[in-house]
Amino acid sequence: MTFREQRLDNGLEIIAECNDNAYSTAIGFFVNAGSRDENAENSGVSHFLEHMTFKGTPKRSAADVNRELDEIGSHSNAYTSEEHTVYYATVLPEYQSNAVDLLADIMRPSLRQEDFDTEKKVIIEEILRSEDQPPYGAF
Repeated sequence: MTFREQRLDNGLEIIAECNDNAYSTAIGFFVNAGSRDENAENSGVSHFLEHMTFKGTPKRSAADVNRELDEIGSHSNAYTSEEHTVYYATVLPEYQSNAVDLLADIMRPSLRQEDFDTEKKVIIEEILRSEDQPPYGAF
């Protein structure tokens, strides 16, 4: 297995892990912002923005984003940690450019009020579901 690293003119750093034994491509956008960068006034904003990215862009509606990810057979998702917010997709190599284009586009979400209201409810449900689960190792 080999690694390749390149920094684009726009500052984007690309790191590739090359495995000749696998016929797939995984693309991840690692944003250097997470819950550790928040304070009491903006607590949860990283996770909230993670949700908002999949709600559409100036170029694509939320339905278009999801349809295009499905059309290229993508397994995609996002998560927020203390230090990063990560957006990723795994596709066949021939769809790598499509996946990069889609992930790059969702980095500029539309941030519409109606999506904000919907995602607020979704995140509250996630919190309640998490609080209802016993901690790991409790039993």
